[in-house]
Amino acid sequence: MQAALLCDRVLREDNGRVTIVGLLDRVVARPKEPDVEVPATQVSCHAVVILKTGSNPGTYKLKLLVKSPSNRPLREFSLDVVLPDEEDKGINVVMPISFSAREEGVYWIEVRLGELDLPLTKTSLRLVLRK
Repeated sequence: MQAALLCDRVLREDNGRVTIVGLLDRVVARPKEPDVEVPATQVSCHAVVILKTGSNPGTYKLKLLVKSPSNRPLREFSLDVVLPDEEDKGINVVMPISFSAREEGVYWIEVRLGELDLPLTKTSLRLVLRK
């Protein structure tokens, strides 16, 4: 696991390199009425996951699990990835994600590979309420 982050968009070059635009770690929700708590806020961004093969080449299911501040699973995104045979080679995975945020606080995105019980890592996104 080399990196996991959220951003506005990603530019892919012909040589496989990626340029990450607009790192994202918080979203601001603004209620339309003063008494409304947290309005439903649609979060749309790109997850970038950079994996290195290490000693485990092969095909795996890469899963991103979004959890709410109250630790409820909200959405899961997945796709099949192939880690190359060379231990120092890697892959850059760019995955669009979108979910409805209804709680103020930190949303965790767990990065899972294959059938591992524990996530490889996780990254966060905070929903902030501004009145």
